[in-house]
Amino acid sequence: MGFLAAALSFSIIPVAEPPRSLADPCEAFESSPGLRGKRGMTAEDLVQLADIGRADPNETPSAFGLSPDMKQIAFAVRRGNAETNGYCQRLVVMPLDRSQAPRELDRGGEYLRDDFRLREFPSVTAGWAKVNTPRWSPDGQSIAYLKRIEGSNQVWLADSAGGTDARQVTTLPDDVDAFAWLGGGEALVVATRPGIRRAALGIAQQARRGFLYDESISPQFTSRPIPREAIATEYTTIDLATGESRSSTPEEIAVLSPEGPQGLPSFARFRQGTHGCAKVRGSLSLGGSRRDGRE
Repeated sequence: MGFLAAALSFSIIPVAEPPRSLADPCEAFESSPGLRGKRGMTAEDLVQLADIGRADPNETPSAFGLSPDMKQIAFAVRRGNAETNGYCQRLVVMPLDRSQAPRELDRGGEYLRDDFRLREFPSVTAGWAKVNTPRWSPDGQSIAYLKRIEGSNQVWLADSAGGTDARQVTTLPDDVDAFAWLGGGEALVVATRPGIRRAALGIAQQARRGFLYDESISPQFTSRPIPREAIATEYTTIDLATGESRSSTPEEIAVLSPEGPQGLPSFARFRQGTHGCAKVRGSLSLGGSRRDGRE
């Protein structure tokens, strides 16, 4: 009886979400005077550390997009802001020779969370960030990247020179997992998993009748069922001039996971081309001396 009373008390307590802050999470960092002198590090200092790329112990793609002329890199920076309960997320470009300071091309968007396969669950949302590698167009004039707005991950384009505002170029009903440039840069091929959305809708419909506590429930993640059926990846080609979309051809799909070229050194981990970044074996440090294939 005591357990039932406790359960009922929780169910009748009014619960409300705090209003979402409309403030730009990046503004506070721009106006901050910076640290002067020495003091102890606080939890807020740790929250505000700027992060680039990998945020988990798993192997991930490179966070840096190399320009076609191999003179510049583009990367996404995220920085937590406790006051706004959000993340300052910026797309930045800088020359490899450090002759100029990094330039911001775009900012904004919600926290871009990764997902992973766990046992029989094909997709479990992670607590860490998804590596958001920018992709340069073949002519180097545009940079494509993922941005999450109103709960949807879509592809955006930024002018690499910073002359025009960034714009959204995909409006698919499902999150974009990966993308690549096609041909001379007139189109993109994108990968999505519509099965995740369909399974989630099915689970939402079950909520009216109640959930069966079976193998689809994993309490350490959620109190709701998690989809267990296989989820296929679908590929869509987007014409950037017209915005029209169609199913991708096998040749276009292959661009998203190209084979590594012959003759690469055994220690090379990533290669960067005009279409994207493909993973190959071994390792290569941008800093430069590690060549033994170890971390």
